[in-house]
Amino acid sequence: MSKKKSKKELEKWWENYNAKSQKRKEHLDKATSSIMRWCKKHYKNPREHMDGHIVLARALEHFDLEDSKEVGQLYLEWLVDEFATKKFIDNIPDIDFIYQQLVEKGYDEENSFEFNDMDNHLFYIPTDYIDNFKRRYQVFAMTTQNTNFLVVRKIHNNRVLADNDTVCFYQYWDQYDFESQEEWDVKEMNSFKKEGINKAILMAEWITERYSDNIPGRKYEPNRPDLKWYKENNFKSSMFGGHIFEVGEIGSGNATIYNFGIIKYAIFYLRFSLEQLIDMEKEK
Repeated sequence: MSKKKSKKELEKWWENYNAKSQKRKEHLDKATSSIMRWCKKHYKNPREHMDGHIVLARALEHFDLEDSKEVGQLYLEWLVDEFATKKFIDNIPDIDFIYQQLVEKGYDEENSFEFNDMDNHLFYIPTDYIDNFKRRYQVFAMTTQNTNFLVVRKIHNNRVLADNDTVCFYQYWDQYDFESQEEWDVKEMNSFKKEGINKAILMAEWITERYSDNIPGRKYEPNRPDLKWYKENNFKSSMFGGHIFEVGEIGSGNATIYNFGIIKYAIFYLRFSLEQLIDMEKEK
């Protein structure tokens, strides 16, 4: 059992930690400045050059920890985390703007903001939930023809801790509507007799892409949460699916490279939604 450190020892530890952090920051700033000067010298206008990605890929080889021919590269994963986090943070003011506009205009789940020929919907979800860190939540949803997104911002009431606010992007799936689908499903089931396993496989793929597996009798948290599940669980992340990206207490997002496609899609629709809300205001 380790001995508990004295107050003096803890103060000394913090002093050393802060000194190392400051030294690391100074080194990082110096290295970044040197790299940026080089880039501006050789690539004054990045749009005129089509080989920037080649230069970056070659530079990344310098940090190859494994020194092997493996494709797996830890620095590449960290690079994507850092890049995505920066872009995500840049969008936080617009996330706040979208939420405030939806609340102000009364666009809730029953009266959503519709655009793009009614293919897309925006609505806020009111909640009084306050978590163990005394954070209140701002929640809104973005729905598309293919994917539904949930944006959750966890805000400290103490603005001194504002840097520790957390913003999460989740994905949610539609609930299966048994009443409206029943007649159609009977026809589809009958077609299985003719087309066999091929039809069954195609139908299974379609169902898992579109519908939630949050169904009665499920023992574990769903792989494909629906909006009802998120509401009932105070907008936490499911252990098995739905989580896309998060920036907050821990700092950078992690494992971003594995979700990069859906993150890109979510940010695209966030920007698209923002443009539509602004255009609506201009038309008034």
